Order: sequence, then structure tokens, then C-alpha cells
Amino acid sequence: MTDFRINDLIEATRAAGELAMTFYSREHDIALKADNSPVTEADFAVDNLLYPILTERYPDIPVITEERAATHEATPGRGRFFLVDPIDGTKEFIKKTGEFTINIALIENGHPIAGIVYAPAIGRLFTGELKSGACEIAEDNASRKIGVRSCRATPTGRDWRWTSI
Repeated sequence: MTDFRINDLIEATRAAGELAMTFYSREHDIALKADNSPVTEADFAVDNLLYPILTERYPDIPVITEERAATHEATPGRGRFFLVDPIDGTKEFIKKTGEFTINIALIENGHPIAGIVYAPAIGRLFTGELKSGACEIAEDNASRKIGVRSCRATPTGRDWRWTSI
């Protein structure tokens, strides 16, 4: 099995953010999905950048992305898979509010164990791994640890808030 470290995806995620911003700064095509949610050229472009990187770097970990319907049925009940939302907040992307992110999560046996969230319009990138905690990664790749504390029980037993430490 391929070793996985979330920090190995920082460069690819930043590249995806740069690509998204090229669409953000101009007019772009918008379509509606079957559920009437919008999808843009940027969603597909970011997906087309990240999907091959993940499948080549981690060939033994399936990749499921929001924009590739064919991958949706590959969700394994057990084991690992990547879950990718190339642009989370497409409506905000379209409105140019800056409130959208690029998200990659590693799921194992139905639970998230690592993830990366990048908000390219405001230049903030966060990583988290179950084993090592969460960080905000600066443009120069310096990291600042972020503390996590449980606030209250939920039906899933997980409700987290991020606090700086």
C-alpha cells in the first residue's frame, strides 16, 4: 500500500487553486446538474487537474469526485478512498464572494482520517490528519498548528471546532 501524507498534496492543491482563480477572474460557462445545482468550467478544470495526480500518486486508493459521476459507485464500504470536491461553494464562486474551497479528504472505513482545504481567493490552506492534528499552511509552507477540541456530542459523536493554539 502506498504511504500517504497529506502534506504531499499541498503543491497540487495550490496549483488547483491557481487554476480556479484563472476562471474566477473572468466570465465562464455555468451549467446545471441533474439536482439543479450549478457547475462551472472551473469545477471541471480543477477536477481534471487533481484526479490524475491522485490516481498516479496513489494508484491503490480509489478517487471519488463530485464532478465524475462514474466514480460515485466506486465508494468502498471498507478500506480507503479519496473524496474530492474540486470547488465547494460553486454558488459563491459564481457570485465572486471569495467563499469557496478546494477539498480533498482521505476516508478510511467510512471515517475521514485526513484532509486538505484550500480557499484560494483568500490564500488560506489547512491540512489535517487524525494522527498529527491540523495546521494552517502559509504561502511559504510554514505551518501553524491548530488545536481541535470536542464541543458537544452529536448523533455521530463528532462535533469539532477549530481554535488557534
